[in-house]
Amino acid sequence: MLYLKKGNYKDCVDSLEKSLAISGLQEGVWFTLGHAALKTSNHDLAVKAFRRCVLLDADNGEAWSNLATVHLKRNEKEKAFHCLLEAVKGCYDNWRIWENYLLVSVETGHYNEAIAAYHRLLDLKGKFCDIEVLQHLVRLATDGCYGNDLLSDPKDSLQKISMLLARITSQVTSNAEVWQLCAHVHLKGSSPNYEKAATELQRALRVVKQSTGWEKNTDQCERAVKLSLQYSQVCREYCSSVANLTSARLAMQALLAALKKNYVDTMSDHMIQQMTSLKQELDLLNQCTSQLKDS
Repeated sequence: MLYLKKGNYKDCVDSLEKSLAISGLQEGVWFTLGHAALKTSNHDLAVKAFRRCVLLDADNGEAWSNLATVHLKRNEKEKAFHCLLEAVKGCYDNWRIWENYLLVSVETGHYNEAIAAYHRLLDLKGKFCDIEVLQHLVRLATDGCYGNDLLSDPKDSLQKISMLLARITSQVTSNAEVWQLCAHVHLKGSSPNYEKAATELQRALRVVKQSTGWEKNTDQCERAVKLSLQYSQVCREYCSSVANLTSARLAMQALLAALKKNYVDTMSDHMIQQMTSLKQELDLLNQCTSQLKDS
């Protein structure tokens, strides 16, 4: 242990191997050997040590987790996934191991396990939001690609991601990207929910416009324009009510006013194109609203 404390991992490995040659049933020594072997990039020895640990104690979640780490270093992601599957059983309340399990589940295409891991992280951490993971899960569900789980029913995958997103938005209400993902899910499938999608796009737009100084940030302005156009198009094409069209129109008018105020003297060609797109969409909204009122 003195070698370990001093960071002398090579001598630590030699010392531990001598101890294990005398008695190979020392679980803690095998674990320490695996740790030291990892430090010296001796991955074969690290695998051997951590495997011996879990043979001696199948509930040693830390050993399973470390074994997964070695497999990841060797780019053996499927093996790492199965090790982490065992690790979370032994370390059920360890959010770090669950987070690794989530990431590896996503990378290996285990859709159901990734969803379950995300729910567990919400149990442990409360507010937890990983946009990249959510984007990947939504893409898997809406594109019909279900990785290693091979889900036979597309409705099942859409329902699961929809339930997960609903749980996230009940705790994280100020993330525009999450609201956009919710809308994307509700626009897909055999029974799209256009009213919900419109409401979620409206919330995403509000979140962007509630951020301080958004109207002076060109990236945020562009994001607001895209959201406003999408919100308007969903309302116009699928939600044929005067109330929905009016909400979309008012949001677009406010956005146009903000853009004119802040970019009147410094408007780039790209911003001019965006303004033109907004005005054209606003004209379509007005036409649809007039038609509904006259009908």
